[in-house]
Amino acid sequence: MKKVLIISYYFPPSGGPGVQRVLKFVKYLPSFGWKPIVLTVEDGDFPARDESLLKEVPADIDVHRTDIFEPYGLYRKLTGKPGNTAVDVNNIDGGSKSRLSDKLAEFIRATFFYSRRQDWLEKTCC
Repeated sequence: MKKVLIISYYFPPSGGPGVQRVLKFVKYLPSFGWKPIVLTVEDGDFPARDESLLKEVPADIDVHRTDIFEPYGLYRKLTGKPGNTAVDVNNIDGGSKSRLSDKLAEFIRATFFYSRRQDWLEKTCC
């Protein structure tokens, strides 16, 4: 069986629609002769959590979880949001913010956060 490394920030227990594609790849690739090995985060700062999705990850799949620098904490500080506020990765205002801190935070988010870069890539090249 061939092996494939899947690197994804969003993996169970993260919830929401973005997790489904990766989870289903991991679940069904073995039936096509591929053994997935997953690299994901240890304690991600997910906007949604769904612990029940952990049951869908096959027991024989290697899942490696690693610590990362979590940029959402910095984002919350720049925007003045409380530390336990979920960051909605789908809503970036695009310029109507009036405070300098909001504009800086949106620039950082749009430039460095994965989900926004993925949106840009999908719109630009695919």
